[in-house]
Amino acid sequence: MKVGFVQLRRQGVFYGCIVIAIIAMLAFYIYNLDAWRMNEDEGEYLYQFWRMTEGEVPYRDFLTPQLPVFLYTGMLWMKLVGHNLFLLRMLSVILAFSTAGLIFRLGSRISNNTSLALTGSFIYLLHPETYRQSRFLRNEALFLFFGVLGLYLVTESIPRQRRWMLALAGVSLALATLCKFFGMLYVGGVMLYLIWRWVSKERSWRETLCDSFAIGLPYILTFGVIFAGFYLVIPIFPQAVLGHHLMQGQTLSQWEVIRKGLKLLAEYASMYPILVSIALATAVGDSLKSRRWTFLVCQIPTVLAFLVLSRNFGPRHLLYLVPALALLSALGIHTINRLGRWGWLAGVVLLVALLAPWIRTDLMRARQAEKDTMYISQIIQDNSAPDDVVLGDFADLNFFAQRRSTYLGAAVSIGAASSGQITGAELIQEIVDDQVKMIVIDVQSFARHLSHMPDFATFYRYVRANFDLLGEFRREDQVLQIYHAAHPLTSTADPLHVAHAQVANLGGQVTLLGYDVDHTIIHPGETLKLVLYWQAQTRMGTDWSVFTHLLGPDGKVWGQIDQLPLKGLFPTSKWGQGEVVDDEYLIAIAPDAPPGEYRLEVGMYNWITGERLTVFDASGQRITEDRVLLEPIITVQ
Repeated sequence: MKVGFVQLRRQGVFYGCIVIAIIAMLAFYIYNLDAWRMNEDEGEYLYQFWRMTEGEVPYRDFLTPQLPVFLYTGMLWMKLVGHNLFLLRMLSVILAFSTAGLIFRLGSRISNNTSLALTGSFIYLLHPETYRQSRFLRNEALFLFFGVLGLYLVTESIPRQRRWMLALAGVSLALATLCKFFGMLYVGGVMLYLIWRWVSKERSWRETLCDSFAIGLPYILTFGVIFAGFYLVIPIFPQAVLGHHLMQGQTLSQWEVIRKGLKLLAEYASMYPILVSIALATAVGDSLKSRRWTFLVCQIPTVLAFLVLSRNFGPRHLLYLVPALALLSALGIHTINRLGRWGWLAGVVLLVALLAPWIRTDLMRARQAEKDTMYISQIIQDNSAPDDVVLGDFADLNFFAQRRSTYLGAAVSIGAASSGQITGAELIQEIVDDQVKMIVIDVQSFARHLSHMPDFATFYRYVRANFDLLGEFRREDQVLQIYHAAHPLTSTADPLHVAHAQVANLGGQVTLLGYDVDHTIIHPGETLKLVLYWQAQTRMGTDWSVFTHLLGPDGKVWGQIDQLPLKGLFPTSKWGQGEVVDDEYLIAIAPDAPPGEYRLEVGMYNWITGERLTVFDASGQRITEDRVLLEPIITVQ
């Protein structure tokens, strides 16, 4: 009796500690949850949820590459909790902890070890990418919930021979795929496991075929019915959701795609070396011995899909694999723990080494805060009416300012812009059709979207010619130019005007069409404005820098600016074939520049190697020193 009491007391302490740990983890997740408002993907989703609550239909009334299960879940949640960002993001937190609970059940089902399953759940929750994505209202949280639910249902069904649970797993995995296409990778891992059971003679080929149909048919039916339903109602639906993915990276060769995929996997392994090492070592060890964890091991080969997918991916796209890696790592650590006293110590040290850097990263992210978003949203509100249309780089500003965007403006992203799904010409047409009142363009940060359009220079030129610049405003690492239309726009014509024609061919890649200067007489210490007009002859793989030199009578450089075109906003690798770029340079004249007649020389070069693009004149003759001497004489007095 006494022994039983002691055992119950120990269990009570154990479960009490678990409850405290879960509460602490929850507090860690919701701390400062709404302090950081900048997330371009979440901002796009928030805007789209808002428009759906206003009665608009995705794909028909605004472009979005997002899939319907995620969109309608987000819309219903916004209808329930309103526009409060903290409450909106709580959906992701709830889903993250629900997924962790499923990981616990999954680990318990495979190992019959509560401690191991708990370790896997906490590894999942503390993973930096899990923590980051679960603090924003993004599709990852819902996708992972349905995906892991599907995996758990498979593990529940197989030992009990309950194919109806396999059918439920197929439905759950279809819902995951209708949140994010990576749900197909979960299905691939499950099918690989069913094949392994047949090869290892655990199941006959007939039983394997029946199991495959039990999960595959509901998956195909659920996905197919929803997909076909949207297609029948909104024919543009497949193009909207697939075009975003299929149009990216189409110019890459197969070898370039493979190399890109290998780089992604190597980058992920370098970011999480301990997690990947333990998980892979455990996977190999289990495959050679007990083979109890083969179900999770079969999820790992699905990463090979990234070797054949052409679109750009980052480490966050491997988040789907974290549940399996977390449980396999927990198994590896617990295996070490069983190797006696020193094994227990080694396991603890390994767990600390795994989690300590993650916790530090998560803490840094939890402390992030900014107020610029609401300040800029207020500027937009102050300069527009509630029914005005605002087009910009970031749809989150539309959401916080409660201003509608255009059809294409609802889905502006790097992928959509660089792939040609969204073009400057189409946006210009929308500016006129929707009578856009304000435009917001990021001219500095890495996250800027519009500048990735191959005809961005034309779009940017149109905006500067037809809108008034309210000013440049900083939002953390972003510098946002905000433009305002004083009068309704009626013309979509390109305002391009080459003031002075002077043609030169640079390496068969770029043509210099001409130039413009604001002064031909200037004084030392003043600034000369030079505009160069370039035209891309082909799509370029190199970001060429431009050099502009003001040469004195003695041949010495008395004024100079070297930079990427449009001050780095539109590098040559992004230029579309035939695109004309008006490229402005403000050249400061040296204060001690002697009086006399000066010439401007310009050209392009590789800023890494210093190699210049070869220059030919209009007649095809090679120009020495690979430079273009512009025609005007600049007199310094």
